[in-house]
Amino acid sequence: MKKILKAHFRIAFYSIAFSLSGFGQVTGDFQTKSTTGNWSNFNSWNRYNGGAWVAATAGQIPGATSSVFVQAGHVISVDNAMAICNDLNLTNTGGGKLSFSSPTSVLNVKGNMIISGTANCFGTLATGARLVFSGTGNQSLPANLGSNSVLDHV
Repeated sequence: MKKILKAHFRIAFYSIAFSLSGFGQVTGDFQTKSTTGNWSNFNSWNRYNGGAWVAATAGQIPGATSSVFVQAGHVISVDNAMAICNDLNLTNTGGGKLSFSSPTSVLNVKGNMIISGTANCFGTLATGARLVFSGTGNQSLPANLGSNSVLDHV
C-alpha cells in the first residue's frame, strides 16, 4: 500500500512540476526595466538569459519569438511602427500599462495578450496607433481590458 501511495505521489509531483515549467519565462524573453521607457530602446528592457533577468544590451529588444512582461507600475511606450512580440503580459494591478506615443505606433502581437489585474491596461493612445494580432492560430484577449478600452475593426 505504501509503495502505491509513493508511486501516486511521485506521479502527482512530476505532473505538477512539468506543468508549471511552461508558465514562466524562457531564454530571450523581455521584461520592463524601469517605470517608463520606449519599446525601441534597449535600456527599457531586461532580458532573461535562462537563469536570471539581466540588462539588455545594444540591439536587444523584443522580437517575434519573445514574450514581453510589463511589470506592475511600469509604462512601456510603443514608439515605432515595427514593435513586435510573441505573448504580451501586462501586470497592471500597480499601474503597468502599454502606451502608443505616436500615430504611427504599431505593436504586432504574434501570441496572446495576458493581463494580471483589472485596471485599464492602456496609457496614452495616439490617434492612428494600432495593436495588431497576427498569429497563425487562435489568439486570446483577456476579458478585463478595462472600461475605456476600445477595439476597432476586430
